[in-house]
Amino acid sequence: MTAHAMKGDEERCRSTGMDGYLSKPIRTQELLAVLDEIGSDKAGSLVPLDMPSKKSTTDAIDVETTLERLDGDRSLFQELIQLFKKDCPEIIERMRRAIVVHDAKSLEGDAHALKGSSANLGAQAVSQAAGEIERLAHTGTVESTSVEFRILQEELERLFSELEALPAR
Repeated sequence: MTAHAMKGDEERCRSTGMDGYLSKPIRTQELLAVLDEIGSDKAGSLVPLDMPSKKSTTDAIDVETTLERLDGDRSLFQELIQLFKKDCPEIIERMRRAIVVHDAKSLEGDAHALKGSSANLGAQAVSQAAGEIERLAHTGTVESTSVEFRILQEELERLFSELEALPAR
């Protein structure tokens, strides 16, 4: 299991001798599939037949998959939403300042944090946009992140709009 989910990471991990590969955030169906792949000779199939298929979505947040990952714990889901809403504006402001002063290290760290927290929330478009900024900052090309930062802001607007529309359960 790794947080490394960039192109080529799986091949690099497997070349070092890993039996399987699973990137964060953890999805139950993928975890069971990897366990099934690794342990199929010993334990038989681990993937339940009633596991729902992965849903493709154009929504800003995939509530169904996130709740599945949280074992249906709606209270925990609401806590994640509240933490994200609280922390996100500060992270975005720090990212904005890092871009202005060309601070690649700070930008990379904040983009990484936003990538992870949004992925845990099920906001894949935000996570991907933050991941692209993280990648660029890692290479030191902060000045070329303005387009990606605009995309990130647009995806965050969509996400916050959907979060506001979610029923509080």
